[in-house]
Amino acid sequence: KEGTDPDYERTTDKDGLASFTPKIGTYHLIVAHYPVDEKGEGYERAHYSATLTLLIPEKCPCCAD
Repeated sequence: KEGTDPDYERTTDKDGLASFTPKIGTYHLIVAHYPVDEKGEGYERAHYSATLTLLIPEKCPCCAD
């Protein structure tokens, strides 16, 4: 997809799953967008989103120090 940054953005697969492996321990902001084909009074379409903040601790992957 044009404009997608593979270092920061993911697109789900056919099952709706995406993966992310953090490279550093810090806060990570994860945002999901879900456009739907809904119409109603006063709007022609809907777009849902969710936001999640994760704190990934800085630990050695081999010894947890």
